[in-house]
Amino acid sequence: MTLVELRPDAEEDFEKNFQSVKMELEKLDEEFHELVEAKEHLEMIVSHAAYGYWGKRRRLF
Repeated sequence: MTLVELRPDAEEDFEKNFQSVKMELEKLDEEFHELVEAKEHLEMIVSHAAYGYWGKRRRLF
């Protein structure tokens, strides 16, 4: 069940919030890619296994 089904009166707020978060995440993704692509060495140390998906997508592993 979606939020709009639960609260149809708040659909406009949900959409506005979604668009705001989407823009922030797209900007963060772009900044991250720019940072990584500017590096001379592709090695990266992270403290969480969740970053493995990015490396696999970029075929770094």
